[in-house]
Amino acid sequence: MAVVCELCNKNIGRYHDYIACNGQCSGKFHVGCVNISIEVFTSMKKNSEDKCWLCPNCKQGADTSSEKLAAMSIGQDSNISLDAQMKEIERRILSSINDHIVEPLINKINKVSEENNVLIAKVNNFTAIMNSLKNCK
Repeated sequence: MAVVCELCNKNIGRYHDYIACNGQCSGKFHVGCVNISIEVFTSMKKNSEDKCWLCPNCKQGADTSSEKLAAMSIGQDSNISLDAQMKEIERRILSSINDHIVEPLINKINKVSEENNVLIAKVNNFTAIMNSLKNCK
């Protein structure tokens, strides 16, 4: 059975980059459909960060569920099992880590990479100037 992207409803082929939601839906998405660049996706896979990614719907649901969870005392609501409460706490922590730690670090890495490319261009330009001056002697 073919795997289908939850957003575009197109097949996810063998060689397509996709990410799976670690939330309640467990859906799979083309990285482009959820606005994740290939560079960010590669970094996420390298650091196993793709294992804790939540799709927009589950992330929104986790936010509202975490509000409900925060409003109740653990173990006091007989309608929600302790296991479900623990899973919600874990999901909330992973979402918070992604929002407050991982994304800002990825943004900083991208900025440093851009600055590095600018410096490389300047060094190459300087080298070319030095070589042309050396040839003038």
